[in-house]
Amino acid sequence: MKNAWKKQLTPIAILAIIIFIGFVLRLILVLKLELWIDEVFYLTTARANSLLDLILQRHWIKDHPQFYLILVHFWSKIATDPLFLRFPTLLASIFSHILIFLIVREVLNPKAALIATFIYAFSHFYVALDWQATPYGLETMFILLSIYSFVKMLFTNNKQSFSSNKRWLIGFVIANVLGFYTDYSFIWYFGSLWIVFLLLILFKGWRRNKVNHGLFVVGLILSFLLMVPQVHLIILNFNSFPNLSRHLEKPNLSTLQDGLKNTIGIVPRGSPLNAELGLFLTYLITFISMFGLIYFLRPANKNPAQKLFVALLLMLFLLPPAISYTFSILVFPIFVTKTFLASGFFLNFSLAYLSTRALEKKWTKIIFAVLCFCWVFLFLANWNCPQTYSDYAAYPSLSSKKVRDEIRTVAGTNQKVLVTLFLDKSDWRFIPLRDYYLPELDENNKAGPGIKYDAVLIWGGKEEGLEAFLVQKEKYDYIWLIKYMENLERLK
Repeated sequence: MKNAWKKQLTPIAILAIIIFIGFVLRLILVLKLELWIDEVFYLTTARANSLLDLILQRHWIKDHPQFYLILVHFWSKIATDPLFLRFPTLLASIFSHILIFLIVREVLNPKAALIATFIYAFSHFYVALDWQATPYGLETMFILLSIYSFVKMLFTNNKQSFSSNKRWLIGFVIANVLGFYTDYSFIWYFGSLWIVFLLLILFKGWRRNKVNHGLFVVGLILSFLLMVPQVHLIILNFNSFPNLSRHLEKPNLSTLQDGLKNTIGIVPRGSPLNAELGLFLTYLITFISMFGLIYFLRPANKNPAQKLFVALLLMLFLLPPAISYTFSILVFPIFVTKTFLASGFFLNFSLAYLSTRALEKKWTKIIFAVLCFCWVFLFLANWNCPQTYSDYAAYPSLSSKKVRDEIRTVAGTNQKVLVTLFLDKSDWRFIPLRDYYLPELDENNKAGPGIKYDAVLIWGGKEEGLEAFLVQKEKYDYIWLIKYMENLERLK
């Protein structure tokens, strides 16, 4: 009895340690990095629009659905501190760790589940998205909740009635609907579920559990019906999508390689490590993981539920990049790695499966320990890579906080500081400075961009026209020049 209790407690204790480490890694980034472009976009849009406008998408961020903006609309009424704004995503990351563990434990065993959670905790791809005040951390959680409900429906004993299993149906539908209304990239996952449904039709041997497969089909149909009301807005706003993705370029081989490196998360794009070495390691890990999944689907495996689950993982890895790449070439660019949230899950499962097989023999345990060490080493080696945390130059060399703090220091912290901004609108790197950090200086300022002040002139970006303003420099108490968010120079 005592030994059985100890066996149950050990995996839980190890899981708690892994979750704690994963949470701390994400929290460090929350405290270290200031708000970047996308985070400020969501904040200013959510605060500047009414609840009705957000529901009807009467704002410019039309390529994202409503749920996250509505959440920020109410959440930011309490506080707008970066840590507070990022807290929902941080909290979701804890649940994502737990869900990864529960999913793999259900399909394989507790040992494999711990390995899969470890991989998730130290994946640059998921670490990068699990702390930002953007929809992607929440969407990851909803996808994992949907997968867990899907797994429970497939693996529950066939003898149990429809009514006793309906909780997994309800969880499946809720996760699907919330995921879809959080970000449209959820379509990649939801489409893969429909392909699994087609596999059920094509392969008769996979249809042994009629009760649970019925639950799955009912869940798919209910989820789809609850998504249908959004179709009207998607069609209505579709013409604006190309303009909203104008910062993206048509993908090429290099784009695909960067996307794969980021999704695998071991040597991400922008890594200080040798580019050829990083690409080789990415291809190697991908090949090993694909081998693990294909080996799992071998005829000797007679469990149809496991095969359906692995088929889903394969679809999630292959289809989203392929369809997104083709659409980007033929229509307009939409190929962004951060939208392939579900594509990386195959890595967690496959490597966890292969690792547990390796741990069955003494000599392979040494290899496993070395690989774990290398994984952590590579993670730490890429820790200070800014490009890891966004898809473009989110963090310029000049910190927005530095600009704000210098103005506070020079102008005095006990008086109201008024700021006149003349910034290059084509340079998105100025947006956090303009819309978040400088308005914060005026405690009475509740609005976003477009407000002019009187006492401080900050000229950023292009230098044309600066001399005309300097002729009237007596109007300003302080003048700073910011060149392309790279350096700050005080002129008065």
